[in-house]
Amino acid sequence: NSDSLRAAISETFQLCKPLGPQDGATMTLWVQTACDSLAMRNYPFSTYYIAGTPQNPMPAWPMRVACSHMTPTNPSDVLGRIAHLKAAVDVINNATLNIPCYDINSFNPSSVSDSWDFLVCTEGVPNEVPYYTATGWPNDMFPYQAPYTVEHLLTYCQAEYGHTPRLGYLNDVLGVTNIPYSSNIFFANGLLDPWSSGGILQNVSETILAYHIPEGAHHLDLFFSTPEDPISVKAVRE
Repeated sequence: NSDSLRAAISETFQLCKPLGPQDGATMTLWVQTACDSLAMRNYPFSTYYIAGTPQNPMPAWPMRVACSHMTPTNPSDVLGRIAHLKAAVDVINNATLNIPCYDINSFNPSSVSDSWDFLVCTEGVPNEVPYYTATGWPNDMFPYQAPYTVEHLLTYCQAEYGHTPRLGYLNDVLGVTNIPYSSNIFFANGLLDPWSSGGILQNVSETILAYHIPEGAHHLDLFFSTPEDPISVKAVRE
């Protein structure tokens, strides 16, 4: 029944507090955030950038590692699938290997989300709204989520920080709408990074160029060169 399944999920995921009847959406978003972060940080080398420590860094190609944990899953083994999903989430949420239990109501340990949360609520990142929520099967494994609107963002930020974002501020400062009137700009897009969906993906003019890095995660091209770098990022740097 539902009670026993929630108890099994709580135990398998080593949650600090057992799941309640109303915690399904929170649990789903917590797992989804880990998957988003894995994709963004899917670097070809081991690193503790953002997640992990020098002693316990994240592995190379962490999304592949996470997927490898879920590959052996037997579709009819519900508890086994839950255990494999937990192992996938651990790749980033417990990269440090010292998390005794997970609090799904706190900031996700897979990212610096407390800092980012405050930044969004004070300066208003232009591509944060509308937030691209899950659309459900068959598009992804997460259930459908209602669109996240500007009104949702304003309400949340006011309740959390007593502050509302300066929507349009970054556009005013950086002049995003003035890009067509500029020159000599090079946009590099790591296509493994979910943020690339909001990037400049096509050339704007003869001097405003867009390049794709198919194996590139979040600003991989700005890291120091490593022997593990894929050919596509080497080409963009050159």
